[in-house]
Amino acid sequence: MYPTTVEANGVTLGIEQLGDPAAPLVLCVGGPTMLSWPDRLCAALARGAHRVVRYDLRDAGASLTLDPDAPSYTLRDLAADAAALARELDDRPAHLAGIGVGGMVAQVAALDHPDAFCALTLAGTRPVAPGPVDDDLPDHDAATMERLFGRPMPDWSDREAVTDFAADGAAILGDDPAAARAAAARIWDRTPGTAPAVQLANQLGMVFSRLDCGPRWRERLPGLAMPTLVVHGRRDPFFPVGNGEALAREIPGARLLVLEGASTRIPDAAAEEVATAMQALDRPPPEPDDGSRTGQAGQDPDPAEQRREADLAGGVPDQRDRERGGDAEDQHHGRRRPGPALPVDGPDGEAPADGAERTEDGQDDQPRRHRGVDPRVGVLRVAGPDVIAQHRPGQEGRDGRGDGQREAGVHQG
Repeated sequence: MYPTTVEANGVTLGIEQLGDPAAPLVLCVGGPTMLSWPDRLCAALARGAHRVVRYDLRDAGASLTLDPDAPSYTLRDLAADAAALARELDDRPAHLAGIGVGGMVAQVAALDHPDAFCALTLAGTRPVAPGPVDDDLPDHDAATMERLFGRPMPDWSDREAVTDFAADGAAILGDDPAAARAAAARIWDRTPGTAPAVQLANQLGMVFSRLDCGPRWRERLPGLAMPTLVVHGRRDPFFPVGNGEALAREIPGARLLVLEGASTRIPDAAAEEVATAMQALDRPPPEPDDGSRTGQAGQDPDPAEQRREADLAGGVPDQRDRERGGDAEDQHHGRRRPGPALPVDGPDGEAPADGAERTEDGQDDQPRRHRGVDPRVGVLRVAGPDVIAQHRPGQEGRDGRGDGQREAGVHQG
């Protein structure tokens, strides 16, 4: 990757680019700095024939820094930055990806500027901004937040003290302390000064606790009409996984990738799987194979296939659901009907001893390994359009504003 800056929407934004400049663009919104997007994931996307650009939000990294204690811009200004940057970098619509607080920026950008984007990836985020959550969304884990924010702040001018602070915070959150230490060191090196407000903006995304994030956008999500992937760590205590599940339900056709062993960060072990899922959004749907169901031209249809088609057209609901992959579409009421419970293979491909099943909401009651997959980086494919995989490595404030330190972004990097 090589760093540079670009003028977009009247501000200077720090960016890094990787891959073929002529390839389709994946634009990764920092959360708040570009380093929240792991190097390994960006490299995997570039190998998949994409141009990857990750960038710093305002008041972070190499982007314009003015006064993080009193930002004069809003969440919608940050969304407009994303759209302007996408248009500056490529004439074609971009695949927009946001992580943590950057995922909030990405949601609003896709809603306010749909012509600038062709696909959307949302990682470790939620459908409302910092502040009290909606009643149906899980809030931050209270005990974890008490430990995380009960620590004394480091001397922000001391690089080693800052990296120690980050590693300790990662251990509390369930992330990799070594990876967090390395990321914090790189963030410190890229931060324009050691003033506490500037360091807090870069290391902890504290700007979002002071940012005007109104008006609400959750109610607009069902109007999104672009392919969407939601990625979330099963063990995330900051934005618990129910937030990612809610996002996937709100956005029509969204796919959900749950990283079973992950917390707030995307671990390197999951990079290839996440990249593959992101790249799948950019591929057109397969053409229907007419011959496979109705017989090749000039041939009589297979009677067994005709019987199967008749079953699908008028068979019992559970049979149709199984054939179609879990969640079936209720043609009469226009709603999704939960698919049947599916058995979960144990490590050797047999039914688990405890008889665990995948429940009707698409979740298994205990983590499992899939037959034939490295258990350290296992992938469990799940039937249905909403949950595409589970990867196993080793309200908004009702007034639209943040609410103190605990509402800052934890997906720093």
